[in-house]
Amino acid sequence: MRFMNRSRCGVEDNFTPFMVDSSKYKWGGQNLTWTIYPVKYFVVAEKAFSLWSKHSGIGIHHDQHKPNITISFASRKHLCTTNRWNFCFKDFDGLGGVLAHAEFPSEDREQVEIHVDENEHWNGALMIPADDELSLYSVLIHEIGHALGLQQTSHKNSIIRLVWSIPLQTYVIYDSFFVNEINECDDLKGEYVGDISNVFPGIPRNVSTAFKGIDGCLYFKANDLFYIYNEFLESSVGTLNNPLSLFDIECNERDNIINDIHGLVKKLWYKQSTKVTTTAAAAATTTTVEEIYDSLNI
Repeated sequence: MRFMNRSRCGVEDNFTPFMVDSSKYKWGGQNLTWTIYPVKYFVVAEKAFSLWSKHSGIGIHHDQHKPNITISFASRKHLCTTNRWNFCFKDFDGLGGVLAHAEFPSEDREQVEIHVDENEHWNGALMIPADDELSLYSVLIHEIGHALGLQQTSHKNSIIRLVWSIPLQTYVIYDSFFVNEINECDDLKGEYVGDISNVFPGIPRNVSTAFKGIDGCLYFKANDLFYIYNEFLESSVGTLNNPLSLFDIECNERDNIINDIHGLVKKLWYKQSTKVTTTAAAAATTTTVEEIYDSLNI
């Protein structure tokens, strides 16, 4: 009961782990447009659509006049946005409960809508919300998935989940089932592989984040290491010692600020972990900040 009482998406429940048959929920083309009302949430919506566009192969861009996907805010019993003569298929229930719902696409329709409950306490910034707020960014990512044709799943590592939790970190794009759901959007993958090590051979299972580097390789952070994955070779090709190179950051010898900071942190950690204890007095001698700075010659 506690699971069912949490804030949730209003799309019909489907507790099968994956969307096996996507043929009935599919866009006819591979280029889609979107818009959102009110416009004060444009930035967060743009980031959410960009995430799906980048990892699905579908071209998605903003078009206020001819949108395929329209996002709007409403409360209780409400009208559709694109057709003001029709009431929405579902009502909202006020604060808590259902947060948002979306229509599924089909090849013979040009527009779908995403409705967000305006009675909720939304955080429209790209940051972790306060305890009494909900992440609009997270909910939009979820509902856009439905608008692209993905059904619900109860798997805890997936963005398309029935129940919402406030995120504690940025979503991991290449994470277990989520890899396959993104691919399912573009029909690039006909089956689901549940383990990340099956999708990316040589990559550990406890990945905390992943991204594509400026060199075109994928980088997975696990166990405090950055694992390099070459998509052409379809294998892991080693680990990275200096992650700064991923962001095209270079430090010259005269103004080596970043390396100085790195060295400072290492020395601070070393000083903290090697406190001297005087056995005669049975008391610990701690290092002061001034002494650390003196030892660093800065």
